[in-house]
Amino acid sequence: MTVDSFFSQNFEDVLLERCFKDVNDGFYIDVGGQDEEEDSVTKFFYLKGWSGITIEPIPECATTFYPRTRDKVVCCAAGASNGKAKLTALKGSGLSSLVKENIINASHLGFEEREIEVDVRPLNEILEDLGYPDKQFEFLKVDVEGFELEVFLGIDLFRYRPKIILYEATTPCSTEKAPNTNEINLLLRNYSYEFLYFDGLNEWWGASEILTELKSFFSFPIGIWDGYSPKLLRETSQELIRTKHALELLTNNWRSRKALLLQLYRRMLN
Repeated sequence: MTVDSFFSQNFEDVLLERCFKDVNDGFYIDVGGQDEEEDSVTKFFYLKGWSGITIEPIPECATTFYPRTRDKVVCCAAGASNGKAKLTALKGSGLSSLVKENIINASHLGFEEREIEVDVRPLNEILEDLGYPDKQFEFLKVDVEGFELEVFLGIDLFRYRPKIILYEATTPCSTEKAPNTNEINLLLRNYSYEFLYFDGLNEWWGASEILTELKSFFSFPIGIWDGYSPKLLRETSQELIRTKHALELLTNNWRSRKALLLQLYRRMLN
């Protein structure tokens, strides 16, 4: 299936499509999905025919994924062990977090805050309960606003082996690397993953057994040959087409009425 638009905020789905262009029935795991379409890394691939698993702890965000009938949605947070945790939800943003310091740093943005208690479960357990004792798949994306290390501590990346891992590696609302980035990277190396790329927001890591193949996809920047079409640009173009069509109808209507008035005027003169 041809998909005419990408959806992610930082070109993540563009780069992933470059890597998996010929894969029509791939699989993803999205930890911290937030919204089914807006800034989604997986929407493009679902439309392409893929399926996967979304982990999202905020109930109203998780429900946006329910129309994806091929996907499995789990409403909880992923972490190192089972338990409960207080999550501060920032309405209308992608900055909701289990990490209090991140909420404090984002307080100046003025988002409405509410605290909710969420279940925390290791990815190993979640995947086992969904019927996956092990799994090789295309990509794992982790974006949990400072809780990334805990997510990786809860998954065995030999049993559940994505070809590509991308995780948000900066502190929220900045370009600075998060304090636990080095710990995450050491963990990934211990699972035989190697660094591929930093896009200013995410670090990208590839399975060592296919590293040479993957590296070639990250050797040049995103450009015209990637077929990149931003969602906003596509929607604006569609709106311009609709406006042009409406204007043409109004113009034709005006011309018809003008011709009719001229006919009536000539009759009056006669």
